Amino acid sequence: MRGKVIIGIVMVTIMLLVIVAMVPTGSAIDIIEEYQAIRNGYPVNPGFVVIEITNGTTDAIKLGQEIIFNNTEDTVMIEGILGTNTDGELFSTSAFKTETVDGKIVDGIFFDTKAMTRTGTYIVTSGALTQQISVSTPTIPLELKVGPDVVSTICAGTNLRVDCSGVTDLSPYDGVDLVITDPRGRQIKTWTVDGETQKYDEINVAQLVEYGSTDPAKQIDTTDWLLGTYTFSVETEEENARGLDLRSPTKILTMLKGEVDIDVDKTEVGELQSVTVTVTGIYAHTMHVEATAGKNYVEFEEGLDDFADTYNREYGNSGYYGFDFLIEGDGQMQFSVRFYDTGAYTIEAIDTDTGDEDTVDVKVTEKEVIFDMPSTVVIGEDLEVRGTTNAGDYIDIAVEDYIVYTGIPIENDGSFEEDLRTPETRGTGAPGSIVIEAFIRVAGEIAPPLGTEISDEEEDGSVSILLTTGSLTTQLSATNVAQEDSFTVEGTAAGSDFVDIVTIAPKGGSGRGINPGSVAGVPGITHDSSAVSDIDYSYLKDLYVDEDADTGKYMVVVVSPGRNGVYDELNSAELFGSAEFNAAYGDLASKTQKQILAILMDATVDAAGSDDLMWIRTIIVGEIETETLTRKPIAGVVVGNSLEVTGETSRKEGSIIWITVKGRYHEIVPQAAIAKNNTFNATFDTTGAQPGTYTVKAIDGYGYTATTSVNIIV
Repeated sequence: MRGKVIIGIVMVTIMLLVIVAMVPTGSAIDIIEEYQAIRNGYPVNPGFVVIEITNGTTDAIKLGQEIIFNNTEDTVMIEGILGTNTDGELFSTSAFKTETVDGKIVDGIFFDTKAMTRTGTYIVTSGALTQQISVSTPTIPLELKVGPDVVSTICAGTNLRVDCSGVTDLSPYDGVDLVITDPRGRQIKTWTVDGETQKYDEINVAQLVEYGSTDPAKQIDTTDWLLGTYTFSVETEEENARGLDLRSPTKILTMLKGEVDIDVDKTEVGELQSVTVTVTGIYAHTMHVEATAGKNYVEFEEGLDDFADTYNREYGNSGYYGFDFLIEGDGQMQFSVRFYDTGAYTIEAIDTDTGDEDTVDVKVTEKEVIFDMPSTVVIGEDLEVRGTTNAGDYIDIAVEDYIVYTGIPIENDGSFEEDLRTPETRGTGAPGSIVIEAFIRVAGEIAPPLGTEISDEEEDGSVSILLTTGSLTTQLSATNVAQEDSFTVEGTAAGSDFVDIVTIAPKGGSGRGINPGSVAGVPGITHDSSAVSDIDYSYLKDLYVDEDADTGKYMVVVVSPGRNGVYDELNSAELFGSAEFNAAYGDLASKTQKQILAILMDATVDAAGSDDLMWIRTIIVGEIETETLTRKPIAGVVVGNSLEVTGETSRKEGSIIWITVKGRYHEIVPQAAIAKNNTFNATFDTTGAQPGTYTVKAIDGYGYTATTSVNIIV
């Protein structure tokens, strides 16, 4: 059967394998020098692993390797072990293969481990021979380092460590390529510096590991490398790596220019604003950085970026203020610098090992706060403190020369914002013009206590704001509305967070209002609330009219609690249902429309010093004529004679019209007239009435009245 490739995979479980797996182990892998070749001057392995099956031994194999069993019968069985990760795996191969390496021949049964999907231990049998193989997944670790540091940027000329020291899954003689791609997309296969050439392509693992040595002489020399981005990876070659086809992760490296370079993220800043200084240099060289001013004007900020506690900030030989440090592995160091006075500053970096130097200039302008706020604010709304600044870390705010808020953070773009409540914030409780002042503060500087008087301090920016009292506007979407229809109440309420909307039925609390369940126990009142917009102070509420609501003239009342957020007589934000309201006004169910309105006014706008606001209108519910009730003229009546009162109404048949006759000192007992054929009448006995002028009033119970007068004479 030699020469015929048969690789079978069968899922079989064999109980005897458990017993075989307990045989003591040793190693019988046979990769010897006679099978190695020379590639590009490096000894490399062949494209296969030679195994002589030896009873009781175990060989370590990597997934992806190709095996030649060279002392077998015609078939080799590779079987998983019961109860392990390989349980149920079974491979059979009879493929005979002959390989020639530098004229040396090796042949035997061939097996490619790429067919396997599980790692773990397997049993290998061929005829009477039995041993184990332990299969694992290989990897190629890769890190780019300078000294002990992992880096992503370095300066050209820095010795680079390509650290693959953890590559235990490969043999020192496995053939690999160190693939380095330069910023132009070209692969660097060799690099020569001062007559010494380094090879990166077609090398072996031993050479690859040497490039990660801590000995600078063995590291990769980047002298004269192009500036820009490089990629690094390691790849195996199957024909020289025992059949392994692996690739390491790709690493990115940015190459910077090798001489000293100093730069700042901003060349023009305001006082107290931080600048990030970036110094580029050669790894492990000593760098001196200094500024053309002393520590009273320039601060290299400790604890930020790369500044270490061990750095000694002092005046150097040049007389300027600075410090020394060692360039670390990535070739770049960053420091935060803050300036405390206006002017032009030069910051210099000097490589004390080579004398190379570079400078950068920073212009520092006067610190300034520019407010961006509305010119008018309604008391009760937030005072939106907004603006920008060219310096500092925090803004402290004063109103009328007293600190009211501290520690507003300044964003990266220089903006700041904070909402201050009115009238709670000091100085914002009364109408009129106020001055808001801003003071810039840096991190670490102690904030002034609230309430501190600062009239003698120079502010960094100010703005005048006009504080105004609240206002209330309302409009109804209709003057007439049918039952089972709806109408809208909308308007503006500057200075309030909400408004209450009340409707009162024509018959008062005992009537049936447009939503009779709105106020418990008072079916004639409807109570709703609407939030007020923070943007344009608007509010809106849709009110639905119940199908059985009384027809007639309803009173619509909108009331605002004003800037203090409470109804002043109640000292509560709640209207109906609050303990304060119930205690003061009791049951509303027996109250008339006018009485309920008087109670609402007493609880709100009529309270002493109240800032509450109220709006009152009427709306007609049902099909009602404008002149629903008229009374016919009455001639004078002699005391003791009957007083006849007649009139017209659009009320339906049987409706009650109440008629009253009142004089200055005497009132005749009221009578109820019944509407019939759109008319009504009633007769009053004037016996005992005092002579004089009497007012006669007809009331239909739905908000409509008709009034006249009559003279009762002797």
